[in-house]
Amino acid sequence: MFGRRRRGCAQRLWHCAFEMQSLLNQLRMELSGVMKSSVKDSQPWLANIAYRFNGWTFIPATAVLLSPQEKRIELEPRLAKLLQLFCEQPQSVFNKETLLQEVWAPRVVSEESITVAVSQLRKYLGQTSSEMFIKTIPGSGYCWLPVTERAELNRSSHSRTRWWWGTGIAVVAIVALLTVRLSDTTTDIEPPSALIADAQALLHDSPDDAMRLFRQVLAQGPDASAYLGLVQAKLFKIPVAQLKEHGQELASLLDRARDLDSELPHLHWISAQVYFYGFWDFTRAHEELTQAYTRETHTPEFLLSYAEMMLAMGETDRVAESIHELRRSYPEFYAIPAVAWLHLMMGDLDSARGEINRILESDAPTYGLHVSGQLIGLAADDDEMAWSHLYALMKLADLPDKSVYRYEMIFQDEGLAAVHGILKEELPSSRLGHYGPPLSLARHAIIAGDANSAMTYLDQALAEQQVEALWFAADPLYEKVADHQGYRGLMERFKALVRAP
Repeated sequence: MFGRRRRGCAQRLWHCAFEMQSLLNQLRMELSGVMKSSVKDSQPWLANIAYRFNGWTFIPATAVLLSPQEKRIELEPRLAKLLQLFCEQPQSVFNKETLLQEVWAPRVVSEESITVAVSQLRKYLGQTSSEMFIKTIPGSGYCWLPVTERAELNRSSHSRTRWWWGTGIAVVAIVALLTVRLSDTTTDIEPPSALIADAQALLHDSPDDAMRLFRQVLAQGPDASAYLGLVQAKLFKIPVAQLKEHGQELASLLDRARDLDSELPHLHWISAQVYFYGFWDFTRAHEELTQAYTRETHTPEFLLSYAEMMLAMGETDRVAESIHELRRSYPEFYAIPAVAWLHLMMGDLDSARGEINRILESDAPTYGLHVSGQLIGLAADDDEMAWSHLYALMKLADLPDKSVYRYEMIFQDEGLAAVHGILKEELPSSRLGHYGPPLSLARHAIIAGDANSAMTYLDQALAEQQVEALWFAADPLYEKVADHQGYRGLMERFKALVRAP
């Protein structure tokens, strides 16, 4: 009996210490806010600065956007950073390289992230004309049009007094908490929902910090949202190509979350990603995606992810349904290269070409656009189109001018197949729209007409389970070697690898 009492007392002390640490963390955040306000001369973006334009007010420190009707919009960190950059330099043209460096670095993301972010800002601002807020400068980037005024918000002169009052109240609360916890033997410990909310807010920009907070929650006991949050954080942190190395760990965390709450939001969507990329298990991924489609909010990110995975599984009707919903519900997200790629993979060349032309009419060319454009040219046997986009990719990959000129001369003298024959031998970059080796070697060999080499490299890609090979059965490029005697064997092997239903 005495031993049980000691253990119970020790547990209560541990819980008190944990909750006291949480309060101390809040105090540190409050103190950090005060210290930040004291450095406004050297770091004005941390103080009470606001930007005003066309009746709108943007407050960078809190990432809040106020409409002319005083409607409050809380922006995601990346959107707030992008809008701040625009407001600081109105009427300036920002190319996409600058935006990636200033807003997304050090994370490596595709240029589609810029397209999506700009579309979101335009939607929040109610932009209905290209001359209102953010203007696309074809071939260059984006320009912030409104005349923008920088101003200081009104502040209370008693901010430090309020902080000391807050600190005193928090200290009293800690003492009271210790007193109550030590005297009450029946109080239940509730899951720290505030920690979970803070962790979820950090997922995109700081997955390591998010994981730390989720683990703090789990230190108190099992929690479905925390288990699932750990998986989400790891999906943000771990490159897709490396997910197979972490598949068992992620699946175990998902099982724990599912055992505690099988109706948890996002559980099926996240599970589908883990089983698709981490296990190459099409059967389980298909089951999870089917559940997710009926339960998830159909955001643009979900619809694109759903379409990409269903495409690999040959569910073209579902892909078409997803694209249709994306166009109907989110027209500002529709004109992106990923949708052109989806049309191409389904064999709809006319829609794929139309999507590329629509983007070129209204937006600056991106890496993703040139990748999709090159593949469309190859599928249509349009060597000029394929070469023009390959040439642009060579420039974006910073290949030496002499090398690019040599490839151009080879194209003019011997044709596109000869260029890819040389690329297969030299492999100057993995950013030419054909992934990395060995799959890139296989694709260059296919275009060069070297089917035997293509079979060898495709066999290696499947043996290594190179992530881009997940679309082996869907990509029309591989149909060019469908008559080769080794192709059927490769396809059967692929179906076995992905546990195709």
